[in-house]
Amino acid sequence: MSATVLDEKLAGLQELGVKPEILTSMRGYIETAAPPRLQQMSAYRMADEWNLPREEVLAAFLYGTRLGLFDLEWEVHCPSCTGVTDYARHLEHLRSASHCEYCKIQIDASFDRSVEVTFKVNDDVRKIERAGYDVLAEHWDYSEFLGKFDVAPGETLDIPTQFVAGNYYIGYPPVVVEEGVADGPQILDVFWNGQNWDRKDKTVRYPGPCVIRAENRGDQPATLHYFRRKRYPWTSAAEIASLQNFRDLFSSELISADETFAIRNQVIVFTDIKGSTALYERLGDSDAYYLVKEHFKIMRDVVGKHKGAVVKTIGDAVMATFMVSTDAVSALFAMQEAFEAYNVQEKIPENHIIIKVGGHRGPCIAVNSNDRLDYFGHTVNIAARVQGLSVGRDIMLTRSFYEEPLVRDIVDKNGWRLRHFSAELRGIESRYDLVHLTRA
Repeated sequence: MSATVLDEKLAGLQELGVKPEILTSMRGYIETAAPPRLQQMSAYRMADEWNLPREEVLAAFLYGTRLGLFDLEWEVHCPSCTGVTDYARHLEHLRSASHCEYCKIQIDASFDRSVEVTFKVNDDVRKIERAGYDVLAEHWDYSEFLGKFDVAPGETLDIPTQFVAGNYYIGYPPVVVEEGVADGPQILDVFWNGQNWDRKDKTVRYPGPCVIRAENRGDQPATLHYFRRKRYPWTSAAEIASLQNFRDLFSSELISADETFAIRNQVIVFTDIKGSTALYERLGDSDAYYLVKEHFKIMRDVVGKHKGAVVKTIGDAVMATFMVSTDAVSALFAMQEAFEAYNVQEKIPENHIIIKVGGHRGPCIAVNSNDRLDYFGHTVNIAARVQGLSVGRDIMLTRSFYEEPLVRDIVDKNGWRLRHFSAELRGIESRYDLVHLTRA
């Protein structure tokens, strides 16, 4: 290990404002951790181990990557066994389609469920050999042992168990337990074929009681080992792409031009300046453009503070993205408050900035568009059209977005007036139920 290089990198992080307690934890870990634990590092997992704020530790890892302390890697996980089926140092080399050799299945990776962003210590700081899965599983303590059961030849043993959402190693392939409700009693049939335990069906299961029915079809006793894959806090590609500091630091990290990655659930927000054409006519190009730039600064600041990212600007409009609904709706209220404060500060009516905002949540796809990590799809189109119905100093939401309980809590706490209505959205076939929020 190069102590001099480590000192230089940590000094660089200190200059960037990373807190001393994070630097101390990083130093001690890099100096003493076993080599396998210096790869596939989850920033959130490390934050929990160090008892430090997750967002701040993730930011430190991102800054550290820019300074050469870490390498950022993109990993595709199998939804069944959760093993890594593909990884790349740069996003442009990652493919959404991969194959899990263990589970014998094809994988179409989603940005929010399958692609994890991890960190590895840079070789210039401490050179390590890349470890295989078995070694990593041992050092990272991936699995929880739940028991073992001996089954005599010709015997069928019923084993009551209680499932929670996650991945279980009970026969082959692993069992996926998804959030949801089972239609009736759950039975998981597995059998010993003389060499290994196999499953009679490959369907998913749901949380709740289940009976593992283990049949030994061999002529020798067999032991069924029962494990659950532990869950740990990890950062998805969709989440990190929705952070402003990632987009600022890694603007060159782009999906390949011929690739797309699905995202199952993303919040898309659009904003625009009300009457921007009249603003240019009233103030002239130079003064109006200055106000527009000030508007962009305020938007980036508000979006970044609420764990979102500005994806792009379109004229005077802004497209932003968030992974968490409560962050998004809090940002919408904060935007309106920020511009109200700005207008009071200006004291000149001609310099007032009034914004129109709208948001929606749903599935979309992540793509490379004009050398930018961008988003397309029905959800994006709806969010844009919803914003188009805003009249300024208000907030427009789709009813489905508003109906999320935590979103409703935030709306109720802000005390804005609510109006429910339905409307046709330009270019969208069906009418949409919408919620219009205005100051009380």
